[in-house]
Amino acid sequence: MHVVIFVDFHDTSVGGVQTSVRGQRKGLEDLGHQVTIVSPPPVGNVASDDAATICVPAMPFLRPNGFPMVAPTKSNERFIEAHLDTRPPIDIIHVQTNMGVGLLGVHIARKRSIPLVQTMHGRDDVFAQNTYPFPRLMTMVLRSIHRHYLPHKSIVPQLHDDMTAHNAWQVMINHAQAADYVVVPSHHFSVKFKQHGLTRPIEVISNGISDDVVAHLPAQTAQSPATSAYLRVIWCGRLSPEKRPLESIEAVSQIPGCQLDMYGNGPLADELQSYIDVHNVSDRIHLKGKVTQREILEAMQKHDVLLYPSFGFDNQPMVLLEAVAAGTPIVYCDPDLAECMPSAGGLITKDGTTVEALTSALKQLLANPKQRTQMRQAMHEHRSKIVQSYHSKKMITLYERVIKS
Repeated sequence: MHVVIFVDFHDTSVGGVQTSVRGQRKGLEDLGHQVTIVSPPPVGNVASDDAATICVPAMPFLRPNGFPMVAPTKSNERFIEAHLDTRPPIDIIHVQTNMGVGLLGVHIARKRSIPLVQTMHGRDDVFAQNTYPFPRLMTMVLRSIHRHYLPHKSIVPQLHDDMTAHNAWQVMINHAQAADYVVVPSHHFSVKFKQHGLTRPIEVISNGISDDVVAHLPAQTAQSPATSAYLRVIWCGRLSPEKRPLESIEAVSQIPGCQLDMYGNGPLADELQSYIDVHNVSDRIHLKGKVTQREILEAMQKHDVLLYPSFGFDNQPMVLLEAVAAGTPIVYCDPDLAECMPSAGGLITKDGTTVEALTSALKQLLANPKQRTQMRQAMHEHRSKIVQSYHSKKMITLYERVIKS
């Protein structure tokens, strides 16, 4: 089977979608299928040496959140088709995003009558509220642009959404409606799509961690030290407001004997470093920058707990699956994320998302090494459920069903 994946982020950039697509590609290739990736060029427009990737020219000077952006123009459509014509016949197109490259994937699938699967990864409504300078205006503009390239025929109920969220859901639903089948990584996200009017078939297929990566991890990680005097905390993700990295730093700053290592990059990096310097906590809180998935997993195994304070934004963060693979307990805030981990492996904050709630949960684990050990054990017992091959087989079954229908 030849699967062509359209995604608006290059493989070398940092983010959950990118990690998910890398895992899906590896899982399909390991099972004997051919995968072609269509994406923007790498950040910085450096040359890509991946023969399986078609890099579509990005718009000059426009870098939302630092990422190259592709316009869904006829010339880019012809560029992609010319490259695809040099490859084997396409069995299915799998679109992973709903921006420029995602729209091009929909256009090409329709034009060539190729079965189309669409994965919806993220809460664009929450992302807009937290990152856009004028969220209502920006989402209105984006909705108009999207509607220009893909007519919006579906009526989307507003429910309790404000206009920013409603604009975002208009894009998400109408984009998903163009597919033959929709995939989401979590059950709670599928419920939100149905509530907002999706009528296309939808299936929950989890993301996964590469079998090779999991196989190289020790069967058991080092146990937490039998003392309550020290807690090693790890934080992983994009350094942007919706991930709440500053609140994490503030919480750890209030706990003597608590160390925080933060992995990732993003627009808040300078602000976070400034806070660390001003409050004289550079001996306990460190920004580690961008690293590979293997390095993240190795780092997780050297820490006592992963702190994940995001709320109302994520659907199935890859970092939580990585924590399961590494056997690292998780402190989290969003009850929707409980389905991403074994119940005994996570600790949800009792009072929501405040800094005080984060501090209280971390202090609880600091004072209870035995609880941390039990949480580690629960993670290890759940490891077999997050390997990529387990979920790639489900995806292939879905592909076959869509192709047949």
